[in-house]
Amino acid sequence: MASKRGRPRKTGLDWFPFELGLLTDRKFRVPRAHHGPAAALTYLALLTLIYQDKGYYLDYCESEREDVALDVSDLISGRDRVKPEEIMAIIEELAERALFDKDCFAAGVLTSRRIQKTYYNAVSERKSANINWDIWLLSEADMRDINQTGLILKCYLQAHEKLEIGNNRPNNSQSKLKEKITNQTTVQNKTTKNTIPDNLTEDEVVENDEEISVMPPSGISGAVAPHDNGLQKIADLWNFHVAQVTDLATVRDVDHWSRKRTKQVRALVESEGEANVFDAFDQVAASDFLTGRSGKWRCDFDWVIQPDNFQKIVEGRYSNAQTVEPKGTFYDRLARGEI
Repeated sequence: MASKRGRPRKTGLDWFPFELGLLTDRKFRVPRAHHGPAAALTYLALLTLIYQDKGYYLDYCESEREDVALDVSDLISGRDRVKPEEIMAIIEELAERALFDKDCFAAGVLTSRRIQKTYYNAVSERKSANINWDIWLLSEADMRDINQTGLILKCYLQAHEKLEIGNNRPNNSQSKLKEKITNQTTVQNKTTKNTIPDNLTEDEVVENDEEISVMPPSGISGAVAPHDNGLQKIADLWNFHVAQVTDLATVRDVDHWSRKRTKQVRALVESEGEANVFDAFDQVAASDFLTGRSGKWRCDFDWVIQPDNFQKIVEGRYSNAQTVEPKGTFYDRLARGEI
């Protein structure tokens, strides 16, 4: 029987799901306004390159940018060719709108939580994986929500069990991203008892001669961010999905939040659920009253996360059809605690 040792290990995907709400995401508003249909086509082309290549990220360092732009141009151009310079400008805007993770983009990598969730779900049944933990954005909880027995989750838990979390925790969970991706090396680790999936015997692993390839755990990756990636996701959504399209005040990265704000947001997510928080943000962005389009007052992030205010938002109290705030009395009612 022919040996399997020379068989190349598959990294990318053969296909990826297309979410119906992808192109209606409000994050596309500004890129589409500046570049027209080329913005959405560029994003779809990048997803194709990402899933086809590494599966969950694409190198986009200085030396790779022009080649990536040319590849995208070849994919989306027809009678009228989209110039590589415009494509690079579109990619910059997509990252600005958080369609790609900002810290990874700054380090020369195109990826996002959405992309990595799709990849994790697609490769959950594979017996080999190649993960760079320094650009892996999913937490243990994220992965368990998708598949609790995936190989990547097992490798992730193994790698992080070896870390002394208290001594090695960096001040910024994404600090490792500042290192050049090209300077990182991949360590090939033969599968051992500790890395054998539950549904395989040790003999089966030897027979299949499969390998698990992971990046060395040089520190705690973004997947276990000390500031909690879930909170940063909410901050990013507010900044790019609400503030920048309505001119409301943005918020800083969660590393710089006060304890009070951090506690309030965590409590809100725990009680309402992340999806409901995002829905409330949509209602804020659509409300003429809350965004100041119908008057001088406008809300901010800290006002929105107050439990009483949040409840009124999700109940539709500030929707354009329901808002009947009499002018000149708002601040008096606010002072009395009625709002």
